[in-house]
Amino acid sequence: MIKKLSVLFEALSECVIAAADGKIIYRNTSARQTEGFASAQLNELIPDIRTDSGDFITEATIGGASYAVSATVIDETTVYVFRPEGGATKQETEIIAAIGASLREPLAVMNLAAERLKPFAEESGDERISEYASVLHRGVFSVLRTLNRLDALRFLAGGPIGEFEPVQLDLVTLTSDLINSVTLLLELEPDAITLTAEKNEARLLGDKRLIERMLLNLIGNALIFSSDDPKIKIAVKKAADKVIITVADNGGGIADAARYDVWSRFGAKRELSDTKRGSGFGLSIVQAVARLHGGSALLESQEGSGTTVVVSLAVKPDGDMVPVFDAPSGYATVNDMREIFTELVNIIPKKKFSGKYMD
Repeated sequence: MIKKLSVLFEALSECVIAAADGKIIYRNTSARQTEGFASAQLNELIPDIRTDSGDFITEATIGGASYAVSATVIDETTVYVFRPEGGATKQETEIIAAIGASLREPLAVMNLAAERLKPFAEESGDERISEYASVLHRGVFSVLRTLNRLDALRFLAGGPIGEFEPVQLDLVTLTSDLINSVTLLLELEPDAITLTAEKNEARLLGDKRLIERMLLNLIGNALIFSSDDPKIKIAVKKAADKVIITVADNGGGIADAARYDVWSRFGAKRELSDTKRGSGFGLSIVQAVARLHGGSALLESQEGSGTTVVVSLAVKPDGDMVPVFDAPSGYATVNDMREIFTELVNIIPKKKFSGKYMD
């Protein structure tokens, strides 16, 4: 088997390792010569999340560098290919911050106009004015979502955004409440999003705002990429010292050519006009939140057969979380339905942005 692996992977510039029974049995030349790979154990290189298929995509930071990681099974041996990821330069990060700052003043004007128009639209009974008010409100939430994403870029870079407040969480109840809110808001069928979990099974110490934001990212992505009749299956379970969250959709899956880009913070390419599909780094946010809570995330997907995202969070009920950033902090909050409006703005029916629904 090692000879076969050598023939397949020895000449690749990417780092490749292979493991059987949880132990590394092969490293190609790139892995033997790259800092962090030469002597590392398997659990130091990939997240400790088991999947049924064995094939998945995830992200890892090794020797201070970020990698997209592809795993596949060959003759009962799991092969991991590590592809280096690019990041934003300091200048690019500063530009992003400047864009965010420049959006806040016009956003305040838009919000003021929307709030003043809302009661007038309700009193007039004119359908056209109501339509204008809904469009304006939707624009406000779209800009807010853009600002959230810009803040998220800073969060991914480890910069301070807000306060970091770990609290005791009941993850099952938290997930169930979010599902109910999203189902009601989007007028989904009762079985569109289902949750499998045992009551009080998953309690942990975590930042409530960040975990809610992560769950909204996962639910929103699943809905966007599902079929016209979405069937999103969410499971929460305890496994040793981890809580495992699984979100599976019934969409068309991810094409092989796009698989490596799903975890990329800056490499995902898409048309700016494709607003429904978002900014292109939602899963990087998921991964960052998971890491902050002592876990990780991975993705299983085959074109034509849907996508499953698996997230682990460490269970540390009696201790402090170990932050992975120099200045750990959250971005935005999910304090009420307005925050859900912000996160899911591109898939919420336009009529829901009228005063009738928002008050």
